[in-house]
Amino acid sequence: MRVIAGSAKRTTLKMPGQGKVRPTADRVKEALFSILGSGVQEAEILDLFAGSGALGIEALSRGGANCVFVEKDKRVMGTLKKNLENTKLLERAFLINNDVYKGLKLLARKGAAFDYIFMDPPYGQQLELGALEEICSLKLLKSYGIVVVESHKKQMFPDKVSSLKKVRCEKYGDTLLTLFNNPTVQEEEEIRCE
Repeated sequence: MRVIAGSAKRTTLKMPGQGKVRPTADRVKEALFSILGSGVQEAEILDLFAGSGALGIEALSRGGANCVFVEKDKRVMGTLKKNLENTKLLERAFLINNDVYKGLKLLARKGAAFDYIFMDPPYGQQLELGALEEICSLKLLKSYGIVVVESHKKQMFPDKVSSLKKVRCEKYGDTLLTLFNNPTVQEEEEIRCE
């Protein structure tokens, strides 16, 4: 696992103990950030179920303004903090060592809103829809923001979840990336899941 581009390019990321996380493959990360393009520059980012922090760290390395990482496992959070130190990105990071739902409520109380929200929950636990609904109800996504959900390729999502509209799906091996936005702001486009 490494940072692909930006200020921390080629920095190796440490992984927590065996079975603690399922890291995002470099190929999937590269494809995702190719889709997002330069939009991550100066963006405010939220990385849920953060694990090693690979997605949020990649966004910071590519010029993201700041990133909030939410991870409930203390040992995994320790590894994430070391990764931020090694990439020299800790100063632009905020760490919440808590359950995702409690973390979301804390952020809402602080009036936070994000340009990009990355979600990479453990496969097979059906955590995605509840988290998406909570993001909407707490108004944590900016009006032009995008939520990216990484899941197993068999995990399909409805075209709408609360106020979010599914706008893109891409499969990479066993991984599915699903992007949601606010259709009242962004043009609606045809959804393709291949």
